[in-house]
Amino acid sequence: MSINRIPQEVRDECRANRDISRSALVHIARKKQARAMMTAYNTLKTKLDKGKVGRKRRKTTGQQASLVIFDMLEKLKGPAD
Repeated sequence: MSINRIPQEVRDECRANRDISRSALVHIARKKQARAMMTAYNTLKTKLDKGKVGRKRRKTTGQQASLVIFDMLEKLKGPAD
């Protein structure tokens, strides 16, 4: 499998950080050189730290669901006159 080509340091960090998706690892593994893989991983890690990417959570809490419903209702109401 191509994920085995990823440098050991990156694989070890990914085992500890469950926010990195399998598809992100495959994207990293498709790089031809280890240095390019490290660069791709560091870019991903930076985005994760900023909260721009990550695994999608399937379960939502009641409060989160309420906020989503509230936002949808506000959009349906349209602009206030």
